[in-house]
Amino acid sequence: MDSTLSNNMCTRRISLVGKCTTSLLGLLLISSNNQNSAVSAFSTPIFQESVALQRTAPSKTEGVDIELPDFDEFFDRIQTVSPLARLAMNGGGAGEGGGFAAVDDSGMNWKKIENNKRKMVHQIDKIDNFQNLGPPILRWRASMEGPCHGMMFADFIMNAKKRQKWDPQVDNVCELYPINDLDTANIAMGFGKFGDCQKLGVGYTKTKAHPIGISPREQLTLCGIQNFGDGSSLIWGTELADWHNHLLPEGERLTRAKSHLFSVALVPTGENTFDAEYSLQLDFGGNLPHWMTAPIVIESVKSMFGVAQPFFNAVLAFVKNKMKYSTTVSSSRRKARKAHFTAHSEARRTLMSANLSKELQTRHGVRSMPIRKDDEVMITRGMFKSRDGKVTACFRKKFVVHVERITREKANGATVQVGIPASSLVITKLKMDKDRKAALDRKNRNKKSSDAEMTNVD
Repeated sequence: MDSTLSNNMCTRRISLVGKCTTSLLGLLLISSNNQNSAVSAFSTPIFQESVALQRTAPSKTEGVDIELPDFDEFFDRIQTVSPLARLAMNGGGAGEGGGFAAVDDSGMNWKKIENNKRKMVHQIDKIDNFQNLGPPILRWRASMEGPCHGMMFADFIMNAKKRQKWDPQVDNVCELYPINDLDTANIAMGFGKFGDCQKLGVGYTKTKAHPIGISPREQLTLCGIQNFGDGSSLIWGTELADWHNHLLPEGERLTRAKSHLFSVALVPTGENTFDAEYSLQLDFGGNLPHWMTAPIVIESVKSMFGVAQPFFNAVLAFVKNKMKYSTTVSSSRRKARKAHFTAHSEARRTLMSANLSKELQTRHGVRSMPIRKDDEVMITRGMFKSRDGKVTACFRKKFVVHVERITREKANGATVQVGIPASSLVITKLKMDKDRKAALDRKNRNKKSSDAEMTNVD
């Protein structure tokens, strides 16, 4: 009996151990799947070494073709690491309640480096040794003010002068080979599957020696800009392969740095606000440890946002000064026409203003006046051009005036006055009365300027 009980207990222990082992293996597999969820998406190469498998497009430089990547694979990679880019591509994430408030952050185990909602760059994350390539993949999240404009933002990365404002180590940034026809790129992308391609080409970057002992580096990247219907934009890039080295400019070759993946997703969250998510996996090359180079990259990109924000503030101020933003006045053509044709008599009086002649403008310092009966006018356009006469009547209901001797014959032989719009007249002599004189004095620009000069005299 003791032996039977002992055997049963052993069987139970083995069973429990087996269950625990199975559970532990299950947890390990789940953990492994979570960590490698992005790896499976990155297994397909985006460029083909075999010339027979390559898909190319001519650049604007004769005789130079650009190999186009597998865009399905490439944009899947971007969507995997950048939830905001995924939101921009899928649509529906712009406007109030959109942007970072609408992204799905599940799927990848990001480690937070910084997290402060009060700052413009309010979150910085990383995944170490991403894809077993060595360097970490870094992600910056910022909420900015200004118009959401991909081309403007891209200038801070692709324009040498603007790039040097936040990255003093950059010696040169240029677009070597822009694509000849953007329609070729849009066709390769599947006609709007990934938005509308606004820019695509091969770019070259050269850096200076860094004070901490990093020698100059160079990069050869394929970059582009996508725009989407809701106002979102995506700036993207990836390092070209070794078999593209013939595209490098002539000169001494430097240590090659590589941007395995680069993207900036911009999604508007309001009329003049947008969210930006910058994702980058940069390998400096050489034997530099990644723990030393990652902080340099983090601070550089933070500086970029700091330089870009004042620029977007200036653009916003310029737009506000140049464009109408009054909430009490509509820009609708329909509403403007309705307001015009239903205007009351006093408003129509102002609408029926005519320019004064050059002589009267000089004398009274006034450019135009509401037209009235007994003014002498000259017609400046239409079939009666260059004819002059006295105004005999003003018909505000039809926005026209009658001028003496400006008539036509009807089919029955009767003679009728022809209505002339006030905008087709120039007043050559004003009918003066005390109200007209008061109006001219009130509107006199010469008098206003002289009064202003006198106020400055002690």
